[in-house]
Amino acid sequence: MTSILTLGGIGLTVGAAAVAGAVGLGIVAAAATGVYRNHGYGGGGGSGGGVEHNNNNSGGDGSLSLLLGDAMEMVKAQDVSGCGRRLVCELASGHPQTLTVHELAILKFVGSGVVPGEGVLPPDALLQYKTAKGYGEGGKDCGQLYLHCPYNSTQLMQVIMHYLP
Repeated sequence: MTSILTLGGIGLTVGAAAVAGAVGLGIVAAAATGVYRNHGYGGGGGSGGGVEHNNNNSGGDGSLSLLLGDAMEMVKAQDVSGCGRRLVCELASGHPQTLTVHELAILKFVGSGVVPGEGVLPPDALLQYKTAKGYGEGGKDCGQLYLHCPYNSTQLMQVIMHYLP
């Protein structure tokens, strides 16, 4: 299935499979952190454009943690192009004060970045995204690391924002 979306004034054909992981990550992160788009948001930069609700992501509710874990397994399975990981990598490489509330929510949901080969980490769906965050924080070239994803973080966030309530 292919959709036509307008990104930055340019009509692009976006293969749904290419961005499925990034869209799923954005939706799961918004749900987990309680960040929702207000209906008057029209995009753009800055830190506005959203309303935060119940920003407690401490995992106190075991069933919620299990549900989010299952959701992340599905996101990871759909992220065949690596667009979700490229998104996290590129967001982590920038300055936090330039990120939108939704971009910050994605980074918050992923948690601390990790560096491959350092320490023993439990295998979970978030590990690939934590690694991507570590690459971004370390200044790696995210576009080169995730070659199968043809879209940058700006384009991916535009698609994600299309799907948020």
